[in-house]
Amino acid sequence: MGQWPSEINKFLGDSKKVICIKDIASFNNLTVNDITSADIVLVNFTVLSNQKYFERLARLTGINGRSLPSGGGKAGDGQFNAVYESCVSKLAGRVQQLKEDASSVYNDIENEARFHLEAEQNAEAGVRLDGKKAVYKNVSEEQAKVQDDDVASTSTPASSSKKKTKSGTAKVVGKDLDPWDLSSSHVKRDVGKMRCPPLEMFHWNRLVVDEFHYMVEKMNRQ
Repeated sequence: MGQWPSEINKFLGDSKKVICIKDIASFNNLTVNDITSADIVLVNFTVLSNQKYFERLARLTGINGRSLPSGGGKAGDGQFNAVYESCVSKLAGRVQQLKEDASSVYNDIENEARFHLEAEQNAEAGVRLDGKKAVYKNVSEEQAKVQDDDVASTSTPASSSKKKTKSGTAKVVGKDLDPWDLSSSHVKRDVGKMRCPPLEMFHWNRLVVDEFHYMVEKMNRQ
């Protein structure tokens, strides 16, 4: 984040409301109201390149977060770009739903996540539908073990830590099931209290990227 907070304070004093998002932990405490009421929002690049940020964006929009490349991909990564564009394209609809009926959003997110999990379990079990005829492939012991691990993870208590699958992608459990507090009564009544909303939800008057060439070089090294 560098010198930006001190520079803003130096030239503008306290005339502007400034929010600093240094990391995911600080982002977790921010609400929609916090961001919409700010004049300037400073975001560390590490937040926008964090795997958890994109997994949450995918879950919120009903996209399978496990389709994201591990580590968030890198510049020019076709798979990452395709998944991210799908998330952004579906986000507008989710925002509209939040405005019209916030009470229904979390249940829809859970249903969509359950659909993705069932589809993955069928794929791992080697089940393929060919027209009206079901064709079953041979399932190796290793594939069966992966499926058993996935099924077991769905019953993991919310307080437990993340469970790693064979592919290395983390299952969503605990607080990451609802980092936005969408299932809470206060957010259902007032969507402005939704926590850590993805920054793609908002319209920005101006975007400034400091030292952009350094970020491109970092992404290319990943």
